Order: sequence, then C-alpha cells, then structure tokens
Amino acid sequence: MTARPTRVSNIGDISEAHYTLDLMRPKLLTAVTLALLGCDSAAERFVELMSGRETNRVVLATQPLMLSEVPTTLTSPEPMKVLGEWTSLCLVLRDGVPLQPMKQMDQVFANALGGAKVKTTVVLGDGSRVTLNEPMQGWARSGRVLSQNELSACASASCGVRLPTGAVVRSVELSATPQLQVRGVYWESQLGVNEKRQAAEPSKVAQDSPSQSKCGAS
Repeated sequence: MTARPTRVSNIGDISEAHYTLDLMRPKLLTAVTLALLGCDSAAERFVELMSGRETNRVVLATQPLMLSEVPTTLTSPEPMKVLGEWTSLCLVLRDGVPLQPMKQMDQVFANALGGAKVKTTVVLGDGSRVTLNEPMQGWARSGRVLSQNELSACASASCGVRLPTGAVVRSVELSATPQLQVRGVYWESQLGVNEKRQAAEPSKVAQDSPSQSKCGAS
C-alpha cells in the first residue's frame, strides 16, 4: 500500500489517514536516522528510492585533472545512460562550501572557475556528438566525489538539442580556456516520477498536462 493524499471527512477517513501515516513513519525515520548518523549519501539514496526517482550516476574521475584547450577524453566501464531530461555532466571544483545566499554562491562559483570557459561534449553509442551548454553552478551536501558541501560546474544539453532518452554515452570530452583544474568528474541522469508516468501513459498525459517538460518553462 502506498501513501496517497487523503481527504478526511469522517471517522473512517481519519482511521485510513492514520494507517497511511503509520506505513510511512518507519521509512521517514530511516531517512532521518541515516542523516543524523552522518550517512548523507545513504540517506539521499533512500529518499531517491522512496520518491520513485531512478538515477544513473557514474563517477568518471576522482583525482584532480588539469583541463586545457586540448580536449581530455573520459570513459567508464559502467554504462552512462540518459534516463530523462534531468541529465548533466559535472566538474567538481571544491568541497567544504556551505550553502549560502545566491549572491555569495555566485561569487564563490566564479572564483572557482577563475574565468575559464569550459566546453563539454558527449559521444553517444551511435557515434553522434552533442555539445552541452556552458556549465552552471551545482551544489551537493553529500559530495559525489569529495566528502561534503561539494561545488561543481554542471553542463546539460540545451532544450533544442536534447539527449535522446534511452541513449548510452560512450565517452565525454572536456576542455577549458584558460586552464582549469577540477577535482573530479561525474555523470548524472534522473528519471522522475512524472516522466515514468508519461512513458507509461503518453496519450493520457498529453491530454491532462500538455507541457511537463522543464524545457517548456519560459
């Protein structure tokens, strides 16, 4: 039985609401306990599991890399899959960066980039190449490569040139001008609950919600 919104109108509904909450309580306690114990990554994976999101995360580099105008190519024995629209290639810049107001975070991000212009390209399994947008700021309390409070530069495909869902990435190419040292690289793609529903019921979803894409926002 899954948790669902409950309109309480009588004693029977109240009992059902309490029963639903009782089912959810152990799962919520598990996530909170993991977080309190310092197991941020485990807690995050648990929350992803319970929320219904599917994630493909592949770490491509865990050691510092010096990027230059000559492209650096990275591959992985673990498949890099395009699960949905929320797909990005992230260059880890720093750790120990607490979450701050946007203005301060923007300044920290700019300092970490040092004025470098970064170019990222993915090579798909069929040999086609897609150049991603200029990286934007990314932050994770539980680091993907480093320990915690991880600041990254994350690049995604533009809305007009989407990475095809279901595709497998063969390799990625990175370059920067002037040189930029990064402390790690990872790939991440997510399939959200709404995207799963759209895939399962494309015609119904198209009628009910004609624009659910993140690219459709203006």
